[in-house]
Amino acid sequence: MSMKKYPIWALKSKNEKRFKQGHPWVFSNELSQTPKGIEPGDPIELRDAGGEFLAYGFGNPHSLIAFRAVTRQKDERDIFAPTFIQKTLAQALKLRESQGYLHASFRWIFGEADGLPGLILDRYLTTDDKNVFVMQAQTAGAQKMISSIVEVLSQESKTFFGASSFTLILKNNASSRKLEGLEVMHEAEVLKKEEGLNITDLEVWLKSSHQKEGKLPLSADFLKGQKTGLFLDQSYNIELFLSRFQFKKQNIKILDLCSYVGHWSAQLGKGLSHLKPEVTLCDASEQALSFAKRNLKKLNIECITKKMDVLTEINQLKEASYDIVICDPPALIKGRKNIPQGKKAYFKLNQSAMKLLTPYGVLVSCSCSGILEEKEFETLMQQAALSTKMAFSFVARGGQSGDHPLLLEFPEGRYLKCLMGVKRD
Repeated sequence: MSMKKYPIWALKSKNEKRFKQGHPWVFSNELSQTPKGIEPGDPIELRDAGGEFLAYGFGNPHSLIAFRAVTRQKDERDIFAPTFIQKTLAQALKLRESQGYLHASFRWIFGEADGLPGLILDRYLTTDDKNVFVMQAQTAGAQKMISSIVEVLSQESKTFFGASSFTLILKNNASSRKLEGLEVMHEAEVLKKEEGLNITDLEVWLKSSHQKEGKLPLSADFLKGQKTGLFLDQSYNIELFLSRFQFKKQNIKILDLCSYVGHWSAQLGKGLSHLKPEVTLCDASEQALSFAKRNLKKLNIECITKKMDVLTEINQLKEASYDIVICDPPALIKGRKNIPQGKKAYFKLNQSAMKLLTPYGVLVSCSCSGILEEKEFETLMQQAALSTKMAFSFVARGGQSGDHPLLLEFPEGRYLKCLMGVKRD
């Protein structure tokens, strides 16, 4: 592929500014000609209106986002070559290493922020020190990179992590693949598997949120579980919570809404173990609750589980009963047509969650709906607090963890919002 001449697309002069300032996307109406003549995901050379080189990246003539930049270096032409992939993976790994992530599980590649648009790659470290990689290709270009990534992992796994053997799972179940003309695969594909590894009930190490070099074991189904198996983006928010809030009474009560396998509760339960916390986990999935109960039990955290649709059944919970309420639902806004309905759902959920707090109890509310901007989320939380007629102070703002890095010139990459507030008398 490196010997072929790439198609050249050019920006309209009036549409150059945003891309030249670092944004990695070009929309179809920003190009000087209608994009055509290539297969989705094929490599493209992008130039400005004057013919000067700007970037190499993926093209897709059938998508509103017609071009996604991979590199702005003119000598890095072969963006699908294993040598280029290896260099990109190594750079991303150094960024995680600089933040102390390598001793546990972490997000290794976070799409545009790591120069591989639409590619998600998580590295999970099992409690018996085996490497499990879970990959998602959400764009046509990322889809075409899969074979090179497998080749690089096979050749460089020992260099990267000190072990040549690994397991690799491909989970191409994101609905956003439809926008790229890709099939949504509802079944995960195991591309490579170590013998004897049970990926439907796998215990992995997570970075501890209360000990600098500590680790926390958590089990989940990595084949049929949500996302890539676990949610790795909340570690910063949990660290923020544990550093910001203090509780004096014993047997504090924690409510974990949409708990999945209990990541929040496990981290808070260990971080606040001196207070002998009592945890209630609520989720619609019986299997997730089973994992959550087992995860907390092995950490000696007292808990009960409630199978419920949190959005419709939250009012079954007793008001003014919990010292901490974690409200971390799945994305309630999937697309622009869902924005009004999704906003209403966030409002009602947080309104109900606030009523469950004891005086000076803490609400942690999150939204992973990327299409919902942070200011809009803050407005919804303000409206929810006002509707309860309670005195409520928001005292901390979080976001996604450092293994989900931000490009400041790419606001679309900032998807996780988190507000922490205290209910006053």
